[in-house]
Amino acid sequence: MSAEFSIRQYRNSDPQFQLYLKDKAVTGVASTTDVEPIVRDIIDDVRKRGLAAVLDYTLRFDKVELSAQSIEIRADERKAALKFISKADREALKIAAKRIRAYQKKLVPKSWMQTRGDESLGQLIIPMDRVGVYVPGGKASYPSSVLDERHSGPTLPASRKSSW
Repeated sequence: MSAEFSIRQYRNSDPQFQLYLKDKAVTGVASTTDVEPIVRDIIDDVRKRGLAAVLDYTLRFDKVELSAQSIEIRADERKAALKFISKADREALKIAAKRIRAYQKKLVPKSWMQTRGDESLGQLIIPMDRVGVYVPGGKASYPSSVLDERHSGPTLPASRKSSW
């Protein structure tokens, strides 16, 4: 069973638009020294509690209640969401994704090894089998964030990729 999937749309002509904009406006900037201990605690908690921690933080920060069953967007839900994106915007996103993939492919480090006598020194690069992608929904909900997250790092085998 999956959670209801919806995309909120706001237009500047809507009476509630100014309230939405005010709610999403950045009200202050925190320094790295202020944020780093908090982020470390969150990462440690996710390492310890796994998905349960991710779901708790999603509720806390994004105000969205998810479950283990609803956290992944199913293929049929992704397909249904496409009707909310114009053909021109879809094409622009496809071009951006292609460019990001090409750029990221050039950044992939290569494995290497050098041996001298009985000593070896090197670097072995092993891509991860599967990764999760965080989709921000707060003050910085930009399509480029999702594209950058999804297309960064080494390319996974086609059998392990999600499709959209």
